[in-house]
Amino acid sequence: MADPVTTERRSESRVDIGNEVALVDTGEGRDPQTCCIWNVSRGGACLLVPADLPLPPSFDIRMNSGSRKAVQVWRQWTYVGVKFVG
Repeated sequence: MADPVTTERRSESRVDIGNEVALVDTGEGRDPQTCCIWNVSRGGACLLVPADLPLPPSFDIRMNSGSRKAVQVWRQWTYVGVKFVG
């Protein structure tokens, strides 16, 4: 039986980017916040954000390739997993 902790659950493979700078726009009247894209796929990404950055359930990510609407799927300290929507 596969270990549920180490079993890959992604439906699409991700490409490690390392540290592409992007902006998180929460749409709450605050200035967009800088983050790093750790890895990305067609369906989502892993972001590295400041530990004290509060994120709403959905927000926009402005990347070199354009802006994407995202929803937060998980968060572990400074890492945030998002799914692209819309």
